[in-house]
Amino acid sequence: MKRCSLYESKKVQGRKASVGVLFAEEKEHLNPLPVHPFETACCVKARVNSLSTVRYKTNVYSVPARYAGFLVTVKGYPEAVEIYYKGELISAHERLNGREQASYHLEDYLPLLERRPRSLFDAAPVKQNVPQEVLQMLKDNAAPKEKIINILKYYANGQKTIKDPVIVQAVDLHQYDALSIGKEG
Repeated sequence: MKRCSLYESKKVQGRKASVGVLFAEEKEHLNPLPVHPFETACCVKARVNSLSTVRYKTNVYSVPARYAGFLVTVKGYPEAVEIYYKGELISAHERLNGREQASYHLEDYLPLLERRPRSLFDAAPVKQNVPQEVLQMLKDNAAPKEKIINILKYYANGQKTIKDPVIVQAVDLHQYDALSIGKEG
């Protein structure tokens, strides 16, 4: 700020007055700053389809199932996509960089999955958010619907820290014993 004040007294070559005097004249013709901050997102209107998704550019992003058929505003930022209904944020996703991809939030589909238990293992939101090993274990053990829904709620609440679950399998130690016996002899 101090340097700006010092610069006001300077006179630019070819000008009749100092920088400070010329700026004072210019201020009278300047427009006021906008009341709202400038939106840096690409904003588009889109209709939520029957699968509770919205297409932005070439990818689809989920919204809560209750918004199916509604007209929403999609704001695309370089690293995120936000979806609004009547000014309220209803869903936010990490932006997908590829083409023809889908980003599903499992919590958007839980009410539907609870009503349609036959689709629990085949639904794209479940496959995308729950490790395949966990789903296979639930199938193999014929887990009751309530247990499966509880596990889905666990993953829907952001418990996605386990990317590669460790599946413990029974080990046949007879071969190990045979190897160790063979080494002693």
